[in-house]
Amino acid sequence: MTDPWAALAEYHRKTANRRILSLFDDKARFADFSAETDGLLLDYSKTNIDRDGLKLLLDLARATGVLARRDRMFQGDAINETEDRAALHTALRSRSDQPVMIEGRDVLPPLRLMRKRMYAFAEDLRSGRLKTAGGGLFRNVVNIGIGGSDLGPRMAVQAL
Repeated sequence: MTDPWAALAEYHRKTANRRILSLFDDKARFADFSAETDGLLLDYSKTNIDRDGLKLLLDLARATGVLARRDRMFQGDAINETEDRAALHTALRSRSDQPVMIEGRDVLPPLRLMRKRMYAFAEDLRSGRLKTAGGGLFRNVVNIGIGGSDLGPRMAVQAL
């Protein structure tokens, strides 16, 4: 079996100087190298990847256990090694009626309740129904967080 890292390095060596425009001779390129979901388009047709490169990347993902780890995350296994617990990214983003079972219990009902409470809090804050201790409107937000809890707000601020 070929070392997937070596195969990818060889692929890169062979394709590094290839012009991306030449890949558009393939009329199915956009359809084959893009994905869309919920109004979000991921268009990777304008990169220097072809079917061989995609296969090599998938081979590397399999060989290094990425796909197996992804499956463990979706199954609710304790993949967060520092905290010895499940990573609940999928549950937090779930809009499905399918339960997300962690240690024998569906974690979606309490997450849905918390989302409703957060939405109501944000609406009360924006509308002015929620006042400061002095009766005024809130004008500033202080975000205190580390790691992942800080990343989302930091990215939102940067984007704005």
